Amino acid sequence: MEYRGHFSIGQKENFHYNYSVTQKRSIFACVLVFVIILLLNGFMRFSAGRAANFGGGLLQALPMAAVGGVALYLFNVIMIYVRIRTMYKKNLMQPFHQDVLIDSVGLHATSERGTMDLPWANIGTVQELGNLFLFFVSNTNAYVIPKKQMKDPAAEAATIRAILREHMDASKLKLLG
Repeated sequence: MEYRGHFSIGQKENFHYNYSVTQKRSIFACVLVFVIILLLNGFMRFSAGRAANFGGGLLQALPMAAVGGVALYLFNVIMIYVRIRTMYKKNLMQPFHQDVLIDSVGLHATSERGTMDLPWANIGTVQELGNLFLFFVSNTNAYVIPKKQMKDPAAEAATIRAILREHMDASKLKLLG
């Protein structure tokens, strides 16, 4: 069983990749900011006498802490978008086309940048998101296969999943279907 596809990798695909890589850290930072704002503001309200007890101070600080956490999350997403867009405007990154073959040996990609053969043993994890597959070689390097560019996304994604389940350890797969 094998899969062949032709894809264009541009700003949108790079944004989704960068977002997925930083998502866990971003959410952790937002939760941390939420807790810090909640505790500090709650304690300040209690010690200033605006709340009868510490629990009341925490309850009063809850809206501000929620706004702080959400604001940090939105800031992170906007900064990822701005960074990717700036890199494309400065020609530090450029869109490219790639032909992909996934077979019993591994992932093979050919583009104007060159050819890459990635055996199954060199693939760290494979993550499937709603609109793309990410083949991670390291924590910060992945090959992207956009589902939206597939002719029949449901059938082709099922084929890729079947190949992955056949050739990779289940602990390395984070698939939707």
